[in-house]
Amino acid sequence: MLHRGKSQCWNSGNQSLQCYTCNTTSNEIYLIFTHVSQNDVGVFFCSGFSYVLVCMSGHILWLIMEQILNQDEYNLCTLDTCLLVETNAQFVSNEEPFFMNGGELLNVGDKFTRIDKKGSAGNPPLHLADGWYQQYNGCIDVLGYNSLQPKDTITRLLLFSAYQIGTGACALQKRESKFTFQSICYIKIRNSLFYYNSCNSSRVIACNSIERYLGKC
Repeated sequence: MLHRGKSQCWNSGNQSLQCYTCNTTSNEIYLIFTHVSQNDVGVFFCSGFSYVLVCMSGHILWLIMEQILNQDEYNLCTLDTCLLVETNAQFVSNEEPFFMNGGELLNVGDKFTRIDKKGSAGNPPLHLADGWYQQYNGCIDVLGYNSLQPKDTITRLLLFSAYQIGTGACALQKRESKFTFQSICYIKIRNSLFYYNSCNSSRVIACNSIERYLGKC
């Protein structure tokens, strides 16, 4: 599987150019760029990945690879206090930190017991039950999670897991699923977390504060 990041650069000389990616586990993917000019930026989709082409000074091209799950590669379920993403696709999650509205930063592996102290019906806090903590595990981009959006709209899902303090039991370990991967998730809306609950009502966690868990797992 391709990892997110820059692959190679090519000097275009402002001419038609054939570019190819770094080796993948399956094959090499070839892309054709014609009449590329300085500061051009393009996005190309191929086999579950987007390729962002940036033409920099001196006509040096960088190909930035990022995996995106297509609509038929994942399932998104609504639960009471979060969403659940399930997939059989092999992917590498993006380890980009999550910047919260209150100025806090969540890095991969960071743990907490609460986000926000107060809220409302539409903007509830994220409060773990006593004896549990939640961990941030990075993010993944998906296409077409909502039929009301254009089919090529990219949505970022922030991935989390919940564990019982002391036993280390995962909240999802006893949940039956036909998928090889499942994770608690929320939709990233700027610096907030968005989800639909089981009644299909939208909820936004403002992310103004956090209570971190620093104890033993």
